[in-house]
Amino acid sequence: MEHFEEVLRLLRTAGFSVEMTVHAYRVIYGYVYGRVLAFNRESRYVQAQQIMGRAAADRYPYSNEIITEYVLRPGSDDMDDFESGLDLILGGLERFLYHTRSDRDDDPVARDAADTAADPAIAT
Repeated sequence: MEHFEEVLRLLRTAGFSVEMTVHAYRVIYGYVYGRVLAFNRESRYVQAQQIMGRAAADRYPYSNEIITEYVLRPGSDDMDDFESGLDLILGGLERFLYHTRSDRDDDPVARDAADTAADPAIAT
């Protein structure tokens, strides 16, 4: 429960609304949990081979291209892929928050409400 609370605290104090905190948490959790499940069950190589065995190259050319030229390439690293995906998610959340804050800066009521939510000393 402490981990859950800490992630929520980080998102809320960063300036996310309650609703966007829920969305952000779900995206982060879904990505991390999904990656853990996918790579604990079988190796990337076995998964790729299974997909290729079911996917006709002429019918699914893009899937086969990704598998043969990226997934199965020598030196392909699951951790690098994981970090790249997480960077995309966090970068998107950061851009969303930046644009939300820019919009709030033009609205003094919204800005004051956000400041109150982000500062526990004000909120209590």
